[in-house]
Amino acid sequence: MSLIPVADRMLRSFWWRRRALALRALGLLQDRSHTAALVAALDDSHAEVRAAALDALADLADPASLQALVVRMHDASLCCGRRAAAIAAFGCECEPFLLELANVDLPRRYTYARVLTLCGSERARPALCEWTEDPRTDVRAAAFKRSGMSGSDTRAAHLAIDALESGDVRVRAMAAYRPSWLGRSG
Repeated sequence: MSLIPVADRMLRSFWWRRRALALRALGLLQDRSHTAALVAALDDSHAEVRAAALDALADLADPASLQALVVRMHDASLCCGRRAAAIAAFGCECEPFLLELANVDLPRRYTYARVLTLCGSERARPALCEWTEDPRTDVRAAAFKRSGMSGSDTRAAHLAIDALESGDVRVRAMAAYRPSWLGRSG
């Protein structure tokens, strides 16, 4: 007996525990034919079902769900840690979309910089260097945290050294955070 027909029935259940169990099973079974159902469950009325949908999407890591996850990273009805884990499951696949959104959605750039800490690569460095000069201190601090974690770059090093003189404690701390630009590994 296949578990997928059982999970299909449970997805339509009145009982939230059954819906959550079905979502987790579909994620573990790596059944990409149900990606749309997993994404739709992010709107379920019960928080545990929404959490199970995030867990299942993280397990599934279907590129078809990536944009829906990134767009929902600001959704306060979804567990913050689970949102981050679901996006991080894709690794640097989501980086181009994050950078594109960050250029359009300026008020939420801080969140994009934080997410890039989880899944960014060298491709994000030019944008992060630009963000270190953002007028908002939280964006600058998050950009320094990420840029300090991704290898050495002369421009990033100069920006970080200049930021050590910043009037904001968070910016100074993140500029000094894990100074890989100095050739240290730690």
